[in-house]
Amino acid sequence: IVIVASFDRLDTVIRSQTENLLGPVLGGAVRKPADEVFGWKTGVKISAINPVEKAAQIAVPTMIVHGDFDQTVPTLAGKKLFAAFPSGAEKRWLSVPGAGHNNVLVTDFPLYAEMGEWLLRHVATDG
Repeated sequence: IVIVASFDRLDTVIRSQTENLLGPVLGGAVRKPADEVFGWKTGVKISAINPVEKAAQIAVPTMIVHGDFDQTVPTLAGKKLFAAFPSGAEKRWLSVPGAGHNNVLVTDFPLYAEMGEWLLRHVATDG
């Protein structure tokens, strides 16, 4: 199983979150050193992480779950990620009605039944 975040570039999310929390000036001042430290610790800078590029290389069945009221990652970004998976690959878009970014898994929508059915159909078993 491969997990790919549902946004185009991680640095755009970091920029948005730091500016929302700290304002544009202080957010910008924090973002650059964070990118450097992350790169030093992991060998990959935040600014180099691009889930859309990664998605194009994934050939396993993929389900994208996205809250239709997500204020953090716009639906358009999730759909762009979904479209980036190879067209011949088995993929499914699942929109969770009324769910935001932080509560997409806490819902009255039968999300776990949908995810379970998907996994049973697409994850190989031994025996």
